[in-house]
Amino acid sequence: MRFEGAAAFVGFVWSLACRRGLERAQRVVLLGDGAAWIWKHIGGLLKEAVCIVDWYHAMEHVWACGCSLHGEGTQPTRAWVKEIEALLWDGQVRAILERLRGERAPLRAKRKRAALASLITYIENQDDRLAYDRFRKQGLDIGSGRVEAACKHVVAVRMKRSGMRWSKPGSQNVLSLRVAWLNKDWERLWKTRPMARAA
Repeated sequence: MRFEGAAAFVGFVWSLACRRGLERAQRVVLLGDGAAWIWKHIGGLLKEAVCIVDWYHAMEHVWACGCSLHGEGTQPTRAWVKEIEALLWDGQVRAILERLRGERAPLRAKRKRAALASLITYIENQDDRLAYDRFRKQGLDIGSGRVEAACKHVVAVRMKRSGMRWSKPGSQNVLSLRVAWLNKDWERLWKTRPMARAA
């Protein structure tokens, strides 16, 4: 676990993928939150990967648009979101785009037009990565819940306790040691450290 920019992160992904048997993998899946840098840097690296936008992140965008259109916590918002959700679940990306464009055309309120334009752009940019019907038929995960849970277990449980404050180098050091411990690499790690050899 490291604090890195996207370009440096690519090297770590490649190294990890190779150590985990990338060359022998029958199928590679890249599940991300829809951020452009993931598909640009990691998707470009793992060209053979099936790329999937995390279902819950996609739905966050749908909910944000629904709230802008119909108000937060309202029945019209819930109904609108449910209709879009059903289409998305079935992989009907073209139908969603057609509907959103149709709703946007007669609107005059700038905020509502902007919300629809934002969701349209998001969906257009993801496109095949939203084929949830196809992914489910292939038995692929469409949600990153396990990864989110792992982040909570590895990072939050250790780093976000009451009263804790961390510098960036301090948090990097603690997280590196925590990952080594959780991966059962503790002994191997210390055998490669100069202080351990000197002792």
